[in-house]
Amino acid sequence: MTRRIALDHITVPDAGPVELVELAAATACAGIGLFLHPMEVLPLMPAFELIGSAAARRELRGALDDRGVAL
Repeated sequence: MTRRIALDHITVPDAGPVELVELAAATACAGIGLFLHPMEVLPLMPAFELIGSAAARRELRGALDDRGVAL
């Protein structure tokens, strides 16, 4: 059963965008709340670029679609 809750990025700041999707799917969360870029105040957050990278956005969209997770 999918919970109608979303996994927020602040909950697991050491996850990248695709990893956050995978974690949400593995824990039966319906969606994710995602940061658009890493934040310096969260030093464990990995580097990623969604705003300036069409390839990264396609990868994220594919992960969301493949796992049935909403953004």
